Amino acid sequence: MVVIETLKVKGMLKNRRLARALADAGMSAFLRELEWQYAKRGILMQHAPAHFSSTQLCARCGNRPAVRLSLKVRTYECQFCGWVCDRDLNAAINLAGLAAAHPASTKARGANKTAAPCEAAGAVKRVSEKGQSQPLLLPASTL
Repeated sequence: MVVIETLKVKGMLKNRRLARALADAGMSAFLRELEWQYAKRGILMQHAPAHFSSTQLCARCGNRPAVRLSLKVRTYECQFCGWVCDRDLNAAINLAGLAAAHPASTKARGANKTAAPCEAAGAVKRVSEKGQSQPLLLPASTL
């Protein structure tokens, strides 16, 4: 199963920095092609609701920060459980949890019925060559 976020493209086109790139990408045509290709191969595709804020929720405890995170903030730090993770990785884990909660996800081709839920996945920091810490997602069994 593949989960795709439902984005408000009209709202993003109002941003003058994103407008040209989004218009050139042809997001609607790309999405139709993706849906067609997945359907042809028997892969389930789920759309995350537009109000599902995958980048704002903690993938560990499910809490939401008191203040909405701006796009400049690239690292998610949970105020409640202390989990630190890359913001995009946090969103991906939340979307994976949404797919795991879908009843048809266990029927999808290649689905692993014994996979641990995304909450059990652990995030470990590793240090890059520049000395910056980067999150590294590892299965819970390796922690």
